[in-house]
Order: sequence, then C-alpha cells, then structure tokens
Amino acid sequence: MKTPRHETVVIPASQEIALPINGRYMFIYSCTISSIQFAFDEDSFTTGIAGQGYPTGPDDSFDRVRFKDIAGAGATVVVIVSDAPVRGDSNVSSVLNSILNELTGANNDLTEITRRAVGLTAVKVLDAVANARRINLLYEYATGTDYMYFGKANTVTITANNLGQILPGGSLTIQNYSGEVWAISGAATQYVGGYTE
Repeated sequence: MKTPRHETVVIPASQEIALPINGRYMFIYSCTISSIQFAFDEDSFTTGIAGQGYPTGPDDSFDRVRFKDIAGAGATVVVIVSDAPVRGDSNVSSVLNSILNELTGANNDLTEITRRAVGLTAVKVLDAVANARRINLLYEYATGTDYMYFGKANTVTITANNLGQILPGGSLTIQNYSGEVWAISGAATQYVGGYTE
C-alpha cells in the first residue's frame, strides 16, 4: 500500500473490534477517549494515544489492527495506516487536512446498527438504506466458532445469496450500498452490530 489510508473505527463499550487493513505504520489521528488499547494482528494489546504513530518492525507488516475499549465507555478512533511513518511535515498536513475535509463532509455521519441476536434463521440486521457510503458489520465474539453470513434478503443461507461472511470477532465492510442487510449464523445464537456511514 503506497497511499496512506484513513479509517474511522467505532468501538462499542467494553468490546473488541478488528479492522482488516494492511500496513507497516499506524498513526492515531484522533480518539474520543484519552487512550485506546490496540494490537497488530495477534500481538498483545498495548496503549495508544491520539497524535502518536506506531510502527511495526523494519521488515514486518500487519494485516489487521485490533482495538479494545477497556474504559467501558466506547470510543471512536480515526487512524491513518501507511507503509512509512507519518510525521508533521507539509505533505502529512495536506493528507490530514484532506481527511478532515472528508470526515466533516455531508455524507459522513455515523449511524449505529443496533446489536441483534442472530441464529440459524435469517434476521434483518439493517433496515433499507439508500446510498450508504460504508456499512461496517461487527460479529461480536461470544462462543462462536463458525462464520456469520450476510445477504440482501431473508433468503440468505450459509451457502447462497451472500454479501459476505466473517469469523467471530471479525468485521465486514461494504462500500456504496443500498438495500437491507440480513444475517444468519452457522452455529448457535451470536450477536452482530455495527454502523453505517
């Protein structure tokens, strides 16, 4: 990845969220609480604060970043992920200003998707939306060992009409979406939530 990417991550109270993104460096641009726990891939959690950058080793990279709220209040974190350190020079300032303009744009309000119990029968997890810029579905890890499957209608099954599937504790991002979202679990009752943007 040569172009830095920014992501907004909403972490529910006392929960863990995984952001599937590849990089070598993460800069925490902002956080709604004083600090947040994060980890690259399967590493141990560490504390991160807004305005600080966090690299991997010189010959290392990550494929996802896990965030955890231990304060019990929930948090929203904006991060910049890149292959090289992000510093306060003029190039970075222009990147940050571009991100700020996007974050304050007309089509960037976050709306929470209410947490729903999902079992072996399809359940609607999101009412119809029109032109959602992004939908992020979060599969809350309980005792699940099987995938959660998502579709546009109640005809979604574990083998048909899937928009995507995720493992327990994972997330699925759908870009530029219109319609409903339904889910079905491959195992006993699990929980799904998330947000639309």
